[in-house]
Amino acid sequence: MVLEGISGGRHVRAERTDRAGVRPDSLRQSEPASWVRLCVIAVLVAFAALTIVGIARTFTPVPRADDWDGNLEFFADVTEGRWQAWFAQFTEHRIILPRLFYWIDLKIFGGHFLFQLISGVAFAVAIWATFLLAARALIKDRATRLMTCAIVTLLLSSWMQIPNFGIAFNGIQWFMVTFFAFATFVATAVANKNQYAFYVAIFCGLAAAGTLSNGIIALPLAAVLAYLIGLGIVRAGVLLALGGAVLVAYFNGYVRPEVHGSPLAALSDPIGIVQYTLSYLGNVAFYIVFVAMAGADLALKMLAQERSLSLDKFNDHPVAYLAGLTAAEIAGAGLIILTAALGWRWLRSDRDPLRGALLMLVIFVCGTAFGTSLGRLSAFGIEQSIAARYTTMTLTALAALVVLTAPYLSARQVGVLFVTCAILLLPRQLTALRSREAEHAQFENAMQAVIEHRDTEADRAILYPGQPEIVDRVANRLRAMQPPWHWDPRWYGSNLRSKGP
Repeated sequence: MVLEGISGGRHVRAERTDRAGVRPDSLRQSEPASWVRLCVIAVLVAFAALTIVGIARTFTPVPRADDWDGNLEFFADVTEGRWQAWFAQFTEHRIILPRLFYWIDLKIFGGHFLFQLISGVAFAVAIWATFLLAARALIKDRATRLMTCAIVTLLLSSWMQIPNFGIAFNGIQWFMVTFFAFATFVATAVANKNQYAFYVAIFCGLAAAGTLSNGIIALPLAAVLAYLIGLGIVRAGVLLALGGAVLVAYFNGYVRPEVHGSPLAALSDPIGIVQYTLSYLGNVAFYIVFVAMAGADLALKMLAQERSLSLDKFNDHPVAYLAGLTAAEIAGAGLIILTAALGWRWLRSDRDPLRGALLMLVIFVCGTAFGTSLGRLSAFGIEQSIAARYTTMTLTALAALVVLTAPYLSARQVGVLFVTCAILLLPRQLTALRSREAEHAQFENAMQAVIEHRDTEADRAILYPGQPEIVDRVANRLRAMQPPWHWDPRWYGSNLRSKGP
């Protein structure tokens, strides 16, 4: 009955005019029933609400890990007149644009990371809005478009992106680079009708390159897209030349991070590269399978009154972990096959520019996965490919594929896909309700010790696991600044959430 309501409303005839090899949404325009709209909206509101709850429970103003050298030490450098810090490497990245938001947060908003968090979420919303505009342009059938936009919303609001939604330093980088890469391709697609869009594409491509290292491939891919959709050799050449200039500038003075592996070492293990790339592209499947199996195991242990286990500790569930990793590799292979099939069909058609932009977005994600394998495989192993911060890339690629395939499907088929996605994503979404009070109290106690200059090695290890010396170095630099950095202790007390700042 639910699926019948999706395409069971008012109908209007539509003409078969698609030359791109895409079957029209329907010979008749279908209007979703009102109660179906309400059900869909209710599911989306529930998912979005869970994500908001997860953000509120995960966020803490306490600087952790990369915040110390990526945020606070950068601010100390700039304050002391070291302007080259804006362009300096941070691990393998040159995070020029994110640093602008870090500086504003620390200079104007007190360095509590709220401005960074909100800015990151704003870029996530911008990605979602761009997808909705693309779906509106490509999908004419209203019922199909509704369900497609609903699926995109489920994917982009998924709590699988825990570090990017809950940790300001991460989110602003990953959401920003994804948005600017997507905007580069969309602007390139629109440039055949609007000459100013070409300059927007250039700006967004440069912005992507100044956000994370994978952003350096946005302009070269845009050049390929420009050539394929007929923008001409000159404009394609300009994009390619700028992309080459970005690569030269990026690698000028580049030093491979000591903690990262060598690309040459990774290339000596081609099978490992394939596995890493596939599991990266299929990491969403990992979390679906892992949470389902680990959750079932946890439920059985709780019924048996055994010690509860955390779903975030993968080693507690080795069988679920292995099954999830296998599922991720299979899903990654499926993503590549589907992309290749859609790309081949697009090349043989009249090459609709916007569909080409969505395809380039998926290829951008595939390139990101491959490039990450070169820098991370030999140092961290295949297991690192399913890091939660990478799911933003994969969820975006899946959203693009949904928009690309929806015109081939009926409204009812897309409705089935929506229901399936909601069921598969729900278990991970529910983990947003997990309390982090004990974890935050530990962070806050350690931060109080730093503020009062009585911190120990154990306190610093809590704030920066594996590299506690960075906390000591940065804290001393902030104290030595003129005027010295002032920590507002009201933001770092264990009673913050009950009393407020």
